[in-house]
Amino acid sequence: MASIAKITGKNGDTYNVQVRIKGYPNKSKSFDDYETAFIWGKYQEMIIKEKDSFNIAPKDMYTVLDVMATKYGYESDEMRSCEDAFRLIDIWNTYLCHLDYDTLLNHAKTLLSTHVYRGGSKKNGSGIRKLPAPKTILRKFSYLATAINEMVKKGVNLDNHVLKVVAYIRELEKENKDESEKM
Repeated sequence: MASIAKITGKNGDTYNVQVRIKGYPNKSKSFDDYETAFIWGKYQEMIIKEKDSFNIAPKDMYTVLDVMATKYGYESDEMRSCEDAFRLIDIWNTYLCHLDYDTLLNHAKTLLSTHVYRGGSKKNGSGIRKLPAPKTILRKFSYLATAINEMVKKGVNLDNHVLKVVAYIRELEKENKDESEKM
């Protein structure tokens, strides 16, 4: 159920709404007025109740963002680490039922071939433009694989294709390491 907490700060009062229903990811949002907070909380509850009444499977209603937030929390280092990459390949709002091995593998290849800026600003050209290391992409997909495993442990019936992609990236990393040792 939704609970609303009044938070008094130097810029005035805000109202933080938390919606907690067993078996669903917790949702939280802050508003400047109580009425908006109350309506948002009731709306979130209604959405969850409607999903239950239509008997929608959890894998059909959870997105990648929901799963990651349930496992790690919205403000965690793991979420910040994955956020840019997963937004780039546009899987943040993808439902789990739509994640298959081929799609994830293509996304991993896209991330591995996309140049990123490190140590500076893209705007003024002071950074170094380079490809990400396979280890970096591996870490992001490992976080997602762990989060999906948590959902499987909770009884959500789905295949964890991310584990296969993680294995593929590990093989790439070994190949890169072997090539660098030969030189």
